[in-house]
Amino acid sequence: MEALKITFKLATPFVSNGYPIHLDSILGHAYVRHYLPDSPEKNEDELFAILEDLPIEKHQQEDDWVYKCSALIPVGDKSHSTRFFTRRYPEMEIAKATVKGDIKNGNFKKEEGLERHKMKLDIGRGPQKKVLSYYPLTGCDELVAYCIGEKELIEEALTEWGYITHLGGMRRMGNGFISGVTIEVDESALENWKKRATPWKLSDESVNISCTTKNPYWDKTKMINGYCHMSLF
Repeated sequence: MEALKITFKLATPFVSNGYPIHLDSILGHAYVRHYLPDSPEKNEDELFAILEDLPIEKHQQEDDWVYKCSALIPVGDKSHSTRFFTRRYPEMEIAKATVKGDIKNGNFKKEEGLERHKMKLDIGRGPQKKVLSYYPLTGCDELVAYCIGEKELIEEALTEWGYITHLGGMRRMGNGFISGVTIEVDESALENWKKRATPWKLSDESVNISCTTKNPYWDKTKMINGYCHMSLF
């Protein structure tokens, strides 16, 4: 294991969801995509076995652990803006795709058809909800992360497999496009990996928050009363 600095060069602004993006969540996504084939039902035991065996050293304390890797940190001047977003679904095309089986609808059984009250798409909620709003963008040249890990394996996952092309939210709209990734040995990672969410207070610059500290970070049922480095806010 080596002390590493990973730099993601961005070609477009990224969308922050208000919670730090941890390096192990990005690496975990790549590993799951690579080692588990796409299927409607993934084996949960296999999934967590992969997420808990990434090529990053673990920090263990008080019967718990986290990976020794930081969240992504913007480098240089930042700019903030908003972009208009609209999402509309063509109802007839959705209906045709449902009949063909291209779209799965729990209410629809082809041999039975749909009752009249179920034929109308619900555009006020659910997967067909129409959207008319703005979303925030953060512009910066680079996002960096620090970790203690195996350089060759991390470099392979981030630069060769091809699963990590964008960072942040609204990625399918081209936000957070990665134009390059560099990985270098950097002794400052021995301390900077602590710039993340943890179950314990690792530095005087950590503040108390409700957070998740392991993959999958989006699972709010795993929220704990933990700490996060204030530089990430």
